[in-house]
Amino acid sequence: MGEDLESAKKGMKPESKSFEIKPPPISPKPMTPPPLKAPLTPSETRLGQGNRTRSLEMQKPAAPFTDISRPKKSSPILKIIILILGISVVFAGIWYFMIREEKIAVIPTFTPTATPTLTSKTLSEIIPSSSQITISSAENFSTALNNKIKSLTPIKDKFLILEVFDENGDKYTLSDFIAKLNVSIPGLLDSLDPSDAALLLYGQKEMFNDKGLLNFSPTPKAKISLIAKSISSSSTRSALNTWEITMTDELKNLFVLDPQKASAQTFLDNTYNGVDIRYRNFSYADNSIDYTIINLSEFNSNYLILTNSRESIYSAIDLLRNQ
Repeated sequence: MGEDLESAKKGMKPESKSFEIKPPPISPKPMTPPPLKAPLTPSETRLGQGNRTRSLEMQKPAAPFTDISRPKKSSPILKIIILILGISVVFAGIWYFMIREEKIAVIPTFTPTATPTLTSKTLSEIIPSSSQITISSAENFSTALNNKIKSLTPIKDKFLILEVFDENGDKYTLSDFIAKLNVSIPGLLDSLDPSDAALLLYGQKEMFNDKGLLNFSPTPKAKISLIAKSISSSSTRSALNTWEITMTDELKNLFVLDPQKASAQTFLDNTYNGVDIRYRNFSYADNSIDYTIINLSEFNSNYLILTNSRESIYSAIDLLRNQ
């Protein structure tokens, strides 16, 4: 404005300037959501004559075409397989509902039974063969017995019971043997069963020559043995241990031994099939004193075996164990 007044004073026309009227700034109108329109039904929505919109549902796959005009023929093999499967199912059902239920339902009841106690055979039942000899009461028992034995024929590897009678026909008992042999064995007779004892003859084939070489003679050699059932094995063993001190001198006549040929000063230990044996050789195992107490657990019994050689005691052990 001041510039225009100055121009008027000087006689100048004021320059006309274009005056631009700016409209006031317009504040942005708040946006309003468009009005909701009611959804059109499929019948109202049209794109043209005869054209309809597709439904929004997922289309179902078309079912495979099946020709029912002519039935298919099944394979014979398939029929057989189906038949077998059907039979198997039937039998499986029968087993499950009948047989299996019976097995489950039936519970066996065990009645405890007492284990029968085995009774061991007597020596006369184990050794059926026997031979009778007579020795008068006036004779020396050991000498007469050896002379009688020489007249007998022993059987190789076999035992024979010697039934010894006096001149009156009375049979010698175990206590008679001990008394006739002039043997003093404290406690031994009390530990043995006199009703199950026997004097035996054995036919031995094992022999040694003077050089200690073993050979087997075709003619068996007679050996004497004594077997008796023990009532108390501990008492029998204790009596035998005590008897070892004088056993050689008291049996030298019966077993025909030379104490000077003893291979050891005392009795030694041996084992046969788990059975402990005490022995003393003169000089070799075919002339010896061998003894043991064998336990027959299945019969709950024990037996004393006293023999004149290693072979005869081995055979006696096998004899008793195999009864």
